[in-house]
Amino acid sequence: TVDVTRGIQDALTAMRPGLTGVSVDTTVFAPKTFVDTALRDIGITAGLGLLLLVLLIAALVRGRAALVGVLAIAVSTAAAAYVLYLRGTTFNVMILAGLVIGLGVVVDEAVGTVLAVRRALREHHARGDDRSIASVIVDACAEVRGPLGYATAVIALAVLPIALLTGIGGAFSRPLVGTYLLAVGAALLVALTVTPALAYLLLSGPPRKPWSSPRTGRTWRATRWYLGRPGWAYATVGLFLLSGLALLPQLGNHPVVPQLRDRNLVVQWQAAAGTSLPEMDALTLDASRQLRQIPGVRTVAGEVGRTLISDRVADVNSGQLWVTLDPAADYDRSVAAIRQVADNMPALTHTVSTYADQRLREVTAQTPGTPVTVRLYGQDLATLADQARRVRETLASIPGLADPTVRAPATQPGIEVQVDLAAAEKYGLKPGDIRRASTTLVNGLPAGSLYQNQQIFDVVVVGRPAVHDSLASVQNLLIDTPAGDQVRLRDVASVQVRPTPTVIEHENASRYLEVTATLTGDVDLTGLLGTVRTQVGALPFPTGYHADVFSDLALRQNADRRELWQIPAIALAVFLVLQAAFRSWRRATLLFLVLPLTLAGAVPVALAFGGVKTLGALLGLLMVFGLAVRTGVGLIRGYQSVERAEQDTAPVDVVLTVTRERAPAIALSALGTALALAPFVALRSLAGGEVLAPLAAVVLGGLLTTTVILLYVLPTLYARLILRARVAAPPPDDQPTVLLPDEQPTVALGITPEPV
Repeated sequence: TVDVTRGIQDALTAMRPGLTGVSVDTTVFAPKTFVDTALRDIGITAGLGLLLLVLLIAALVRGRAALVGVLAIAVSTAAAAYVLYLRGTTFNVMILAGLVIGLGVVVDEAVGTVLAVRRALREHHARGDDRSIASVIVDACAEVRGPLGYATAVIALAVLPIALLTGIGGAFSRPLVGTYLLAVGAALLVALTVTPALAYLLLSGPPRKPWSSPRTGRTWRATRWYLGRPGWAYATVGLFLLSGLALLPQLGNHPVVPQLRDRNLVVQWQAAAGTSLPEMDALTLDASRQLRQIPGVRTVAGEVGRTLISDRVADVNSGQLWVTLDPAADYDRSVAAIRQVADNMPALTHTVSTYADQRLREVTAQTPGTPVTVRLYGQDLATLADQARRVRETLASIPGLADPTVRAPATQPGIEVQVDLAAAEKYGLKPGDIRRASTTLVNGLPAGSLYQNQQIFDVVVVGRPAVHDSLASVQNLLIDTPAGDQVRLRDVASVQVRPTPTVIEHENASRYLEVTATLTGDVDLTGLLGTVRTQVGALPFPTGYHADVFSDLALRQNADRRELWQIPAIALAVFLVLQAAFRSWRRATLLFLVLPLTLAGAVPVALAFGGVKTLGALLGLLMVFGLAVRTGVGLIRGYQSVERAEQDTAPVDVVLTVTRERAPAIALSALGTALALAPFVALRSLAGGEVLAPLAAVVLGGLLTTTVILLYVLPTLYARLILRARVAAPPPDDQPTVLLPDEQPTVALGITPEPV
């Protein structure tokens, strides 16, 4: 868009010497303005979010480890962006949204890997073993690598439903999904290569005092509290599950693609068929004057009808107004005022939208919306109308169908001239002579060109307005005869006003009419379509005429069936990947059932921002799910590692040890992601925030429930259902809540293992 706009402006600049006296305004409609504004707003917001993320890491991680984390995040993001650049990808809002949702995974991998390496180095120095620093770092990264690989596979499977969306939603989502997977892959590659190298260079020295935040201590103590009271964990699960089920009826159908807040608006006018060009010009000028008086409207330009080489299907009874809003104007208030002006225009139907929304509406409107449609093809409109009436009668006799209707094209009054061959022969006239003379007098006939001042003007021969300003004047047109006399048109032809189609629809160079019908109830649509095809196919059609039967409802049902099959198939694939990660059916089942609960906090926010099925909400849910998968897989793999290494350790001590080690990384990753995305919530009223604002809000809501589920509920369920431990409530603990990694809990927990 930017390149095309710049090219047009350069071409007009080059033509300016030959456009003396011609004023050209290229700011009336410039999509580049919206693109530039959106990218600027997104860039400023993203910069603020990244600054908050860097400050958080610097404040909580401290020292050289913070530098390693920040560099890992920067390298991952830059690597993904550079690959997109090498592929020649245009950086638009969808591509930037893909990078934003990938940011959560980038932050999680960077923070998790850095803290795991630092923890391993601290334990290495505390034990004083003989291994080299390089081997310690490699082993720590290898411990993280397994969960990262499986989690990345699950994320790749989770994005498939969005990537397989059909129609407009699929066209928007596929580049975004590709960018997201690229960011995830770049983060994984950096975590396995760049981060260990940076850690070796910057973290090889003596370890510093670990991060010891009181909030981390309270988090760990809350986990112990949940472990001692498993009923609260079950209650939390029930609460999240019931809230999700309660919101299901409110999900509804919402447009996948949001409405862009472009300040270049299109007001489409449509008057009654047959409205003259002077009348449309007067209406358009009146509307333009009213629109220019609205505060915030900068420019108004209009067009009526279409040119000879236009790609629009329109007549002189339709037109468009291009309205540009001032950047400082209140967008919602200005659009509302424009709609009010359009509503007050008499005898006009209209739409007010952006150019992008208009194009999307034109594309989606090409698909019929009726359950059963019979399309008749032929050349003569009268014959098509007769055959359509026969098809309508046939459809009316088929059980299960109702309201068969012929979708006749819109018509307008037109003058039909039918030559009387006998009368024309009496005057020595041929039908072609009569048609040519009447057409020249009414519509004009190009006769040549006039060259003046290096410009070319067409010379057209046409009758004076008084010659064709009424039906009577057309009937009295004088036609020259071969004998040198003149005869009135009404004496050699019938001249009458008849309805003529305003638009003649074609497909494959053939005209067509459609007969539609609805369904009477819950019927077998597939069988009903077969019956319709059989009975319509049995009708005799003239040579060159035929009918096709189709159903948009059946197409949508087939698409819904494909989606219904895709979701269980992808869910099964996710479950199998989890089983491969844990090599345990019970552990895979536990995480598989817990993961949907992490989205409970995101659903209410999505409803407040336009619905769960909007593109921004879907991407936000995807981001939350990706973070939950990575954290959940890492926790359970950590539980398994401690179980194998310390088989005599009490089950709850296993859970507490791993949760204590992972809590800082989980908390820092969630808080960092929230801070990085928080500024995007304020972008809702700005250009570019149509997707990113609901995305950020949904992620913020989902991070809350994700943290609760993974830090408190999952450890409790793992201890109760997997390790089968009976956990007694721990006594009050007034000791310091932050423990070093090489310390063991000293509080007796009263655990009695059950036999497995």
